[in-house]
Amino acid sequence: MLCDSGLDKRFWAEAYNTAIYLKKVSPTAALEGKVPEEVWSGERVDLSHLRVFGCRAQVHVDKELRRKLDKKSESYIFVGYDVDSKVYRLVKDDNPRRIVRARNVEFLENEMSVMNVAVQNVCDVSEAAQSVPESILINPSVGMQSNVNADVADVRPHIAQSPEISTDEELSSSVNAGNDVPNSSGDSWSDTSSLSDEQPNELFGNRYPVRDRRPNLDERYVYNFMAVNPSDPSDFKAACSRTDKKLWRRAMEEEIEALESNKTWVLVDRPQNQNIVKSKLIFKLKRGIDGSCCYKVRLVAKGFTQRPGQDYDQTFAPVINLASLRLLFSLAAQFDWEIHHVDITTALLNGELKEVVYMEQPEGFVSRGSEHKVCKLARAIYGLKQAAKCWNDKIHVFLESLFFLITLRIHVCTLSNVMESGL
Repeated sequence: MLCDSGLDKRFWAEAYNTAIYLKKVSPTAALEGKVPEEVWSGERVDLSHLRVFGCRAQVHVDKELRRKLDKKSESYIFVGYDVDSKVYRLVKDDNPRRIVRARNVEFLENEMSVMNVAVQNVCDVSEAAQSVPESILINPSVGMQSNVNADVADVRPHIAQSPEISTDEELSSSVNAGNDVPNSSGDSWSDTSSLSDEQPNELFGNRYPVRDRRPNLDERYVYNFMAVNPSDPSDFKAACSRTDKKLWRRAMEEEIEALESNKTWVLVDRPQNQNIVKSKLIFKLKRGIDGSCCYKVRLVAKGFTQRPGQDYDQTFAPVINLASLRLLFSLAAQFDWEIHHVDITTALLNGELKEVVYMEQPEGFVSRGSEHKVCKLARAIYGLKQAAKCWNDKIHVFLESLFFLITLRIHVCTLSNVMESGL
């Protein structure tokens, strides 16, 4: 794979992981021509996302990360698949040590990477530099000065093209050693390298004004900071040590009763060699316009304690696109439609889990006589990595039963009723 793609040997780990991934989705004689992934999951494997290893790819740049006249895509090299989600792993030519994970990618499978060409150029340059006679570098003559200067001038552009190659330091040191030797006329050889990398800015000026730029603070962090109230309890013990602990206790009991009435879990004996997901109670004091207070408690799972392949597999769930929402409003205005907004309370709690997930009993609500037991989740709860996908799968089946279809032209969640409007 590395030889065919033209990538450097530093990508051997990516090639190895890609080969293992392709082997899992390929038929094998040990399973009578069946795919191991299909036998393991019981579902048919979709192979439409497979691409040629090492091919060129254009990654879409979000509008928040670019200016008005900047390019909307950047060139990358495809080096593998992500095991946790349906995204691709890519690298850039100028920074091959940084792995980028992206989903909005257009592949150019007929164009392969040219990293090996850059490596070959530097190797040829290093051989050319070593072939220069040592007598010329020690005691150069006037007649040979122009030839040596031409060789040095030919070497320098190749060095600038591949800064990541380790041979650049050795090559630059040999060239600099030659430049420090004076010629017979008393002038230094540094005339051949007078145009350094910093001089274009001195001659033509910087592209942007040189001043200290303040980093733009992401609005999401501002909203998250505003949503956090330092006066809210951080955990169960903090809530029980406050003056309003009775109100917090009542809110916690309502949350646990709602989960038990929804048959979110059943208590079972602690299994052996199974991962047990941790849980936590989240406390939030909401204030109304009239100054009233509402004590809210939510039981969430600590998703970072889950293990891929054991507690969860697929986690991707589509979200609404603002462009499709504006399109829906424009159609409603044009055809004089009525828009109904539905808010589903605790939507994620309606999703049904496909994996077997065990969770610790909530702190402060451990059943007496069943302290050694754990909760076997039958429904998804907030905090699980696959909670959004479980809810999307269920609402998708429900909307299809009402003769709604999802659009396939773009990656959005626009739904249209084919029975009444025929769109």
